[in-house]
Amino acid sequence: MNKALASTIIESSSLSQGHPIHASLKGIPDEVRAGIKISAESTYISDAWDLSQEHPNLHPANVTLHLSRIYFNDGTTLTSQCKAHYRRSVLEYLYSMLINPPSSRPKWSTVCSTYHKGVARLLRYMDDHAFRQFSDLGATDLEQFLELLASESVKGQAAITDRALRARVSGLSWLFEQSSKLEDGLHHNPFGHYGSAGRWANACCQKLIPRGSQRTIEMPDEVASAVFTCALADLSIGDTLHRLNEERQRYVPRYYGANKILLNPFPWHEYGMGSGTEIVRWEARLATACYIVIAMLTGMRWHEVVSIRTGASKNWQEEEIVNEGVQKKFYFVISSTNKLQAEPVRYMWQTLPLVKSALDAAEIGLARRRRSGTFLFPAYAAVGSRTSDSTSAASFKRFVSVHDIKYKDKLWNLASHQFRKKFSRIMTRQGLGIKALQDQLKHFNVEMTRAYSDINLYVELQREKFDMSKEHYDEIMRGQKRYIGGGAKEILKKTS
Repeated sequence: MNKALASTIIESSSLSQGHPIHASLKGIPDEVRAGIKISAESTYISDAWDLSQEHPNLHPANVTLHLSRIYFNDGTTLTSQCKAHYRRSVLEYLYSMLINPPSSRPKWSTVCSTYHKGVARLLRYMDDHAFRQFSDLGATDLEQFLELLASESVKGQAAITDRALRARVSGLSWLFEQSSKLEDGLHHNPFGHYGSAGRWANACCQKLIPRGSQRTIEMPDEVASAVFTCALADLSIGDTLHRLNEERQRYVPRYYGANKILLNPFPWHEYGMGSGTEIVRWEARLATACYIVIAMLTGMRWHEVVSIRTGASKNWQEEEIVNEGVQKKFYFVISSTNKLQAEPVRYMWQTLPLVKSALDAAEIGLARRRRSGTFLFPAYAAVGSRTSDSTSAASFKRFVSVHDIKYKDKLWNLASHQFRKKFSRIMTRQGLGIKALQDQLKHFNVEMTRAYSDINLYVELQREKFDMSKEHYDEIMRGQKRYIGGGAKEILKKTS
């Protein structure tokens, strides 16, 4: 790497504020490495590299890398004393990813999320076969390693897919790309024979999943109708929880005798509960209902919905816009997305006034759980954090079970991305143009938007495209309706 580029990287790094930064650790002794400040919270030899202060807009768990997440088959981890030789090489690699990253410049959150995958698997292979350094691995050794990965079965899965194989080697290409910057790097490209990790996965998988295939099961119209109807009904839980919390603040228990016999038990039954332990369940049910209404009528991704901030001024906007000579009011949900950005970017999603009811219900109904936090959908235990994807997934299953929502006599397997798909299909049927849909879904590539839309419509458009000029085609695409959220009636029509 040339000196000018190294200087640019160092100066732009948040770590350079008052701390000496080395563009490479080659030749840097261990005692000097130990004193390197990685972040405001961590040093080079810390067991966890916490960059949450450097990335205040991201969840701390997404930008904190725990070395102990690499574990070995003998029960030890990378932080165990007997694995110090591996720890030295891994720290050197991670430092290069932070200070002098590869050409693709992956986000630190991506490095954290892939840390325990490809490199971890390679380290376990090295430990099992008595390799102490990355540089000890020959081309044949790496081929054997990949063969083992390709033959590793998955519980409950009949065939190993190309996507599963790509996940297993995630981050391994970076290790080779960074090798020239490390004292101990790979001398051979693990995927040299294939050209890339993707081509290796395609060649060695048992089942190849086409790029354009559906990853998320399409939600049938009757299921969408039932889910949406039940969610609307559950919004009233917000008022119930609000009244309950206000009553509990005024409630003063009275006891009798040394055994403290409660004379005035709190009337949980008036709020449909048997005891106070059920509050958590009702809050989760409300959060799920609010999520469904918002996602179904905006097409927002999971992380975009749960990133909505508390307070109407931060999550809702109404605008008077003159359209075709008529003044109309438009409504927008405000949140942020970091799908393709290192840091979240604030956006607005056009929607219907009905969504405001869901925002208000979450605002008052989840206030007890939120406490001093800023997220509309707060985590249960971690104060100030937003709810997690695992919590949401479990809540979707409970929601379907409570409301007995079935499809072909089986409870529907509800997932967050199904709402995004359903929104796209409904909006396309309502006449929304693909450019407007692309803007609503926050896609960087319009071709991705096509996969979310009604495929029959675009088959027709593609056929027509050959019979007209490009200008005429673009005029048709731009001229379609731009009103977002108009599918609420379509969702509900089967229940009327």
